[in-house]
Amino acid sequence: MIPERILSCFIHDFSNILAAMNNYAQCLVDGAAGQNTQKQLAENILAAGVQGQALIAQIMLLSRAEDQGLQEIDLVDLMRNLQILIRPLMGHDIEIIENIEADKAFVKGNAAQITRFLMNLCLNARDAMEGKSGRLELTLGSKDINGKNHIYITVSDNGCGMSSKVMEKIFDPFFTTKPADKGSGLGLAEAQDIIKAHNGTFNVQSTVGEGTLFEVLLPALEPPA
Repeated sequence: MIPERILSCFIHDFSNILAAMNNYAQCLVDGAAGQNTQKQLAENILAAGVQGQALIAQIMLLSRAEDQGLQEIDLVDLMRNLQILIRPLMGHDIEIIENIEADKAFVKGNAAQITRFLMNLCLNARDAMEGKSGRLELTLGSKDINGKNHIYITVSDNGCGMSSKVMEKIFDPFFTTKPADKGSGLGLAEAQDIIKAHNGTFNVQSTVGEGTLFEVLLPALEPPA
């Protein structure tokens, strides 16, 4: 993991580059007469730069929260922020569908760690849908398990899916079906450790040629008064 001090330096420098790009783009927008192609392109550049600055702000917040331990957090807010983070990483061929079936969903957890493993699931889904028009579906809701309320999050895709033989090994450290330059195989093993630390469970369903669904179950907390 990159030390926070070094990460902060990188983020600061990159923020300065984005700020300069945005300023130049704004000058182009202000100097363009009427509605023409050049003005539209400049507005697109400016919009992308603003989105990049928002993304950097989110990453910085996550890096600071990584070592804060377990706290009372609302997974509804976390899921909405997650979509902001993953949208630039998915590509134009993947549709993101978000189903949030609760107004609030409080758990005791570390927002940075949960966001990180959900991002990893989303990136795995993206890779599984490579070369096709894909659908990434993110769902949040609640269910009763043995008389206790739990919050569930599912991440599903319509990608290549996994065989039963592969599914038996996906949580093994260093196991991966990706080329050596595309992944270390630590992602799902680390995700499972994070969920265990949150007293949760992690389930997976997959069918070759149809897609994969990951479900995370976390004990719910009562909303604060």
